[in-house]
Amino acid sequence: MPQAAIQRIEQFLYGSNAQWRVNQLHEDSATPMQRLGIVEKTYSEPDGINYWSSCEVSTAAASDVNCIAGLVGSQPRKGEVLLLVHRLLESDIVHTIQIHSRSGLRTLHATTSGYETILTGLGNMYLYRVALQVATAVSVASNDTLGMDSVIAA
Repeated sequence: MPQAAIQRIEQFLYGSNAQWRVNQLHEDSATPMQRLGIVEKTYSEPDGINYWSSCEVSTAAASDVNCIAGLVGSQPRKGEVLLLVHRLLESDIVHTIQIHSRSGLRTLHATTSGYETILTGLGNMYLYRVALQVATAVSVASNDTLGMDSVIAA
C-alpha cells in the first residue's frame, strides 16, 4: 500500500489536533463533569470559553463567488477575534464578516493579522486573529460581545 494511503487511513483512524485547536482544549482543560459542577474544579480557566458562530467573509469588492463560509469566535481579546475558514484570506485589506446567530445577522469589519494552519483529514483550515476596525472595537470595549451591536443588518 502506498505511504500516502497509509497516512490517510491513519489520520482517519486517529484524527488530528484540529478538534483540540478549534475547541481550544489543552491537557488541563475542564472535564465535562467539572463543567457540570459535579466534580470540583482544581484550577481556574485562564480565559473565557470561546464559542463559535457561523459567518460569511468577504471584502468590499467581493462578489457572491468570493464570499466564503467560516466560524467566528465569541470572545474578543485585545481588539481581536478568532476566525476559522477553509481558504487563505488576503492580508492588509478590510474584510466584512456577516455573523449569523440566534440574535440575528450582525456585521464586523476587520483586517487579518497572523494565522495558523490546522491540518485535517479533508484539507487545511486556517485560524486567523482578525483585528476589529475602530467602530467595531468601540462597542467591544463597552462589553458588547463581539461588537455585535455596532452594525445590525436587516
